[in-house]
Amino acid sequence: MSVQTTYSWAVPFGMPGAIADNTEYAGVTFLNGEETGKLFCGLGVVQGETPGVDVKIPTSADTAKFEGVVINDYHYELDMDGKVRIPKGRPMAVLRWGKIYVALAKEAQPKYGDPLKMKATGEEAGYFDPSGDMAVNGRFLSGPDNGVALAEIFNPGFVQS
Repeated sequence: MSVQTTYSWAVPFGMPGAIADNTEYAGVTFLNGEETGKLFCGLGVVQGETPGVDVKIPTSADTAKFEGVVINDYHYELDMDGKVRIPKGRPMAVLRWGKIYVALAKEAQPKYGDPLKMKATGEEAGYFDPSGDMAVNGRFLSGPDNGVALAEIFNPGFVQS
């Protein structure tokens, strides 16, 4: 008979879309402009069909206008498959500036201080990667940990030197 000899008591680094700390941040409410199940906490979003009302996952870095990162405000429910699926048209919080845990692209390997970039095309559109094709006014504050990294989106009034 085998016996478990190792235990993982480590707390996860962070959850996608979780606010990192209690420093100042700005969040805005938008409607989910994507079909149910396409948009997740921790993803970057851009202006939707009605600017200022809805947001969506980017499809092109050339035309997308970054709005922020979907905040996990802990009021979404798991479905029967154990997945969080934000329904189309549902109000959701989006971080405009502040510190947040972002969802990383599969091969992303950010380091502290790397410029914050997001994938704007393909299956990983909305996920963050230091080699992404859409620059965001911010930086990574950590390396990867289980598909998540800490990031800072700069206040629009902040100029990085």
